[in-house]
Amino acid sequence: MSENGSPDAPLTADTGVGDAQREVLRLLALMKPMRARGFEKIRVGASDDGGYVMIDDFRPDMPCYSIGVGGDVSWDWDLANLGLSIFQYDHTVAGPPLSHPNFTFHKFGISDDPDWSDDLKGLEEILHDNGHAESTEIILKIDIEGAEWNILDRLPEHFLGRFRQIVCEFHWLDNLIHADFRERALRVFEALAASHGVVHIHANNFAPLGIVEGVPIAGVIEVTFAARSRYDLIESLEIFPTPLDKANNPQRPDIFLGDFRVEAGPARRAEVAMQQQHPHASKSIAIGDDALPALADRLMPIITERLLTTPRIFGDPARLTLGPGCNLVNTLFNLVSGSVSVGAYAFFGHDVRILTGTHDMSVHGLDRQLAVPTNGRDIVIEDGAWISSGATVIGPARIGANAVIGVGSVVIGDVEPGWLYAGVPARKIKPVDGTTRQSAELSLLS
Repeated sequence: MSENGSPDAPLTADTGVGDAQREVLRLLALMKPMRARGFEKIRVGASDDGGYVMIDDFRPDMPCYSIGVGGDVSWDWDLANLGLSIFQYDHTVAGPPLSHPNFTFHKFGISDDPDWSDDLKGLEEILHDNGHAESTEIILKIDIEGAEWNILDRLPEHFLGRFRQIVCEFHWLDNLIHADFRERALRVFEALAASHGVVHIHANNFAPLGIVEGVPIAGVIEVTFAARSRYDLIESLEIFPTPLDKANNPQRPDIFLGDFRVEAGPARRAEVAMQQQHPHASKSIAIGDDALPALADRLMPIITERLLTTPRIFGDPARLTLGPGCNLVNTLFNLVSGSVSVGAYAFFGHDVRILTGTHDMSVHGLDRQLAVPTNGRDIVIEDGAWISSGATVIGPARIGANAVIGVGSVVIGDVEPGWLYAGVPARKIKPVDGTTRQSAELSLLS
């Protein structure tokens, strides 16, 4: 493949259509989304093109490699601001558009054949150059316009274990119609699946949707992988795009992927066959009554954890802005009558309610139900604030930096930075400083 991602040689189309479709479905099945037990996800980088959704698990001792810089370093910038060192590689630009003390730029491209040009290096070589040849905590981002296929295809199998998280933009998926491209894509995703699981997937809407062997395919997809050796990866029930996702091209709607679960195994095929033979039968017949208890046992832990760790959003998700490192668990955000901004490293207990919505009490009946303002009730939660379990914040309100809200409190109005508030309605209790050891769970007794 040439540097810009176009094939070096003519691609050969298939003659066996059925086999080709099965291979496409097998490739998609390798991208089955998982989630990392005990971790939330955050958006890193721009609110449109250039931003990626990743597991919120970053430490300053994790080196980050940004392969393909171009004119956008928002991903690099966000992680650099968290204290991580960013090693940037791009031979097509003179340097990054912004400077940061944690940026180290190298005017080299990454190639599977670095001998082809003096301004190219191999991925193994650059890790060795920077003293990371033995590290297993590396964060890798690749956006190199199609060259990713050859680079990932030529890596030694053990080498992928170096990377804790990988985010990669995969291009030219319409070329899956060709056997040689499809075989290489399968090799790449099989190698990645051996060491990593997919924890997020998003279609880049700058590229069109296509139909490959009868299967709808996004032309470009952004995939985040997490190392199986570092995370407990379990089944995901997410629908993509998620509230953290944003359309790369804001002038077009984001591409709906659903749950992105392609089940091509024997059990799924048997279930589909039974449903085709008995189209009017209930699903309990297809599954089998004797299997229901086992299915319930399997699903209940997933559903329970989902309910405890998934934020709930009522209203336009675009009105919710999240800073790096914030932890939302199952907070309810009502965004009907205003926006909500959550600062860096702010965190919430379970069953917190952040409410902008209200109704007009001066009217009655259906008019009261419908009398909902569309703006003017914004809520700002500043950096480091802690909203304890069961608390409610009613907009308009501002929770100051590092403030603490006690369990079950109801906040109406502003909260001063660095103070503990508790009660119904919440009142100022005491400053939060080095002498404050009392937990927010006991604050209501103060």
